[in-house]
This record gives sequence, structure tokens and C-alpha cells, in this order.
Amino acid sequence: MRANPQAEFWQFYFRSEETKTHHTVHAFLPKQLVPLVEEFLEHHRPYLIRERDPGTLFITRQGTPFTEDALRNLVGQITLRYTGRRVNPHLLRDIFAIKWLEDHPEDYLTLSKILWHQDVNTTIRIYGRNFDESHGARRVEQWLEQRGLR
Repeated sequence: MRANPQAEFWQFYFRSEETKTHHTVHAFLPKQLVPLVEEFLEHHRPYLIRERDPGTLFITRQGTPFTEDALRNLVGQITLRYTGRRVNPHLLRDIFAIKWLEDHPEDYLTLSKILWHQDVNTTIRIYGRNFDESHGARRVEQWLEQRGLR
């Protein structure tokens, strides 16, 4: 936003009662998803609304907001169809976190923010067990190579 105040972006917000940890969440939607959300809003969502708009972004075929169970089932059905394995939203989160740390092994702080953890130590405790000293050694080698010190 600071780099380009004219940039268009989407934000999302969850009230404290809508999150597992009961903390309010406010974040930006990745720019790669903006065209998809805008297409959904323009071309698909209007057909799902029944008597009254429930005021949530995503709604079911019945025109009601998704429940936690309904969303979990939908994600499971979609992942089963396209990957041959049923995956729930929490496992998708874990897959993202582990892949992030494989590519950025020192960046627990960013991951903590992405996952909406209140404390980076939560992120380290949950995901740090997947990484050992070899990850640190690999990063040092990369750093030395970038500096021309082989």
C-alpha cells in the first residue's frame, strides 16, 4: 500500500467469535486471487442469493452462509476430485506452512503472520519440529555462495 497508494486490493476480516483462537483477523487478499473473487462476485454469487443476501462473501447453493462443516466437506470433495485424496482446510494450512519453511527456513515470523498466530513461538513449536540443523547449514551455504565465498 505504501509503495503504490493507488493500487487496488481486497481486504478480509474475521470477528473474534469467527476464529478458533478468538482473535480478530484483518488481512489483505493476495493479488493473484483478486480477479477470481471479482469474477465470482460479478458472475456467480448473484445466482446463489435467494430471498435475502446473508452478507457473507461465499454462500451455499441454498443461499446461506457456509457453516464450518459445510466448508470442510466442500474442500474435502474438491481435493478428492482433483488430487485423489481428501484434504481438510487445516491440512492445507499445514501443507502451506511446511512448504513455506522449506523455501524460507529462517522465516518463522512471516509464517506466523500468515497463519494469524499471536506469537511466533506458537509457529516455531508447531512447525519447527519438521526442520533440523541441516536446514540451517544449507542456508549458510547458499548465503556464502551468494557472497562468492565457496
